[in-house]
Amino acid sequence: MAKPRFPKDARLPFPTRIIQLRNETIELYEIPYAKKATVLKALYPFIPKPSLDDEMYDIHADKKFIVKEFLWEPIDHEE
Repeated sequence: MAKPRFPKDARLPFPTRIIQLRNETIELYEIPYAKKATVLKALYPFIPKPSLDDEMYDIHADKKFIVKEFLWEPIDHEE
């Protein structure tokens, strides 16, 4: 089976929604759960690539998280 490819800097073929995180507005992809593993495998830049059920450590937030539950939030360095 061929590895799915997403050209660098290309938009993903999924709908998006705009959300407000602290003082920043971001566009969040609405990736169907059935496609999340495929997108993760195609875009994750490091080896080994995690599965959606893996627990990882966020060095910026100083806490563990489950990959499928991750939502990036900017850190407010002024706190």
